[in-house]
Amino acid sequence: LVVWDLLFGTYAEERGTIRYGVTKRLTSFHPLRAQIEGWVELWHRARALRGLDRLRVLWRSPAWAPADATVASEGEAEAALVARPPLPARAVPAVRRYVLVQFVPLCAGTLVLLFRQGSATGATLAGSALLVYATLLTLGGLLDGCRWAVPAEIARLAVVAWAVAFVASGPLGPEAAGAISTALAIAPGAWLLAATRSQPAASSQPAASGI
Repeated sequence: LVVWDLLFGTYAEERGTIRYGVTKRLTSFHPLRAQIEGWVELWHRARALRGLDRLRVLWRSPAWAPADATVASEGEAEAALVARPPLPARAVPAVRRYVLVQFVPLCAGTLVLLFRQGSATGATLAGSALLVYATLLTLGGLLDGCRWAVPAEIARLAVVAWAVAFVASGPLGPEAAGAISTALAIAPGAWLLAATRSQPAASSQPAASGI
């Protein structure tokens, strides 16, 4: 925090254009791929080296390179950072809007789950964690334009509707719970199918997987 620099007199004014985020863009919205891309890149770097350098690269700075390697200057590195392309949007705007609407309740539900993890059963936590990952997986697949994402998302909506009907059948009764769960499945599913009509043909995997 800048407060510590101000307290200890180590503050230095930022120079140049400030660019936040990772130095290399992700190649996919896949949740697992986003977590391991850095490790995969590190593995490729280690394989390209020889001797003890293969081990040194594991604990040295990300900017470290062997003494005999050609290293880009600071200016070249900054120019490459500025010129980095964003992650291309493979999904049409209508699909991106659908993903946003689905992502907001996912964040809210995850927050509630974190607050109640002390009182929830192991089965509830495991099922909720699986549902969260499945949601991230299907939403990421939709953003990547994967062909499998639409049927997977329809299946996820059906599972969510069943879970809502199961939980709400007690306080609301089976008829009301069934009506709510049906609406939760049909309305988003119809929206998704309508949004994907204008989606261009896509492969089953992102074009640039990076892994």
